[in-house]
Amino acid sequence: MTNDVLIDARDVTVRFDTRAAVSGASLQVRRGELVGVVGASAAGKSVLLKALCGLEAADAGTIMVGGVDVRGCSRS
Repeated sequence: MTNDVLIDARDVTVRFDTRAAVSGASLQVRRGELVGVVGASAAGKSVLLKALCGLEAADAGTIMVGGVDVRGCSRS
């Protein structure tokens, strides 16, 4: 990860019971970029963004924000 990459998410999957709300999502956001997430209703946009912020637990993949793996962070 280079210094200009703020968010680096790879193959993120978030499951609720037996249904995957997000499956295999990947994205990178670099310093100075604006990113929009678009998709159909109930496509998992909000769940993906919550996972990127550490507010929703990802079941698979890696999520690095500012060089820190948010999957290992606690909410407290």
